[in-house]
Amino acid sequence: MLRTIIISVILSFIAPISGMAQSASGDPTVDFSDADQRMNAAIEDARSTLPKFLANVVNKEGYSLPRTALKVSFPITLGTAGETGNEIIWVSPFLLLENDTFVGLLANQPSWMEDLNLGDEVSFNMEQIEDWSYTSSDGKLYGNFTTRVMLPQLSQEQRSGLEDVLSKEAVPLTW
Repeated sequence: MLRTIIISVILSFIAPISGMAQSASGDPTVDFSDADQRMNAAIEDARSTLPKFLANVVNKEGYSLPRTALKVSFPITLGTAGETGNEIIWVSPFLLLENDTFVGLLANQPSWMEDLNLGDEVSFNMEQIEDWSYTSSDGKLYGNFTTRVMLPQLSQEQRSGLEDVLSKEAVPLTW
């Protein structure tokens, strides 16, 4: 299986993307195999810290605070051969409902989910979450475990732009 990860929300502050796969909508993507050990470790790290993230960025009504996002895996069918995979896409804002289910708005234009567009509402469960992002008041990005794994696949310009804003520690020390 293939994971197609849309990265444009995180890269939106960087100069235009070059050398990246472009979806039909123009959103940049990076493909990873389900067997990629570094990506799988990053997803596990993100999931293990997800309760701490949610405890700090979801208000008592279940709404996410500004400058937060979840990276969610949605099953897709690739091409006419019927091969399956996952499109991993940012969702922001989001609402935590009962039974660890969520609703939120797509923060990117999907590449493979044909009936959905940027800003459309989606629902998902805790098991579909593969990463989280929080931007602090000083502009530092926390979380972004999968983004950190993608750094070597980006151009030097993109990498340095991200390295400038990615926090040293993935989780805020005050959490």
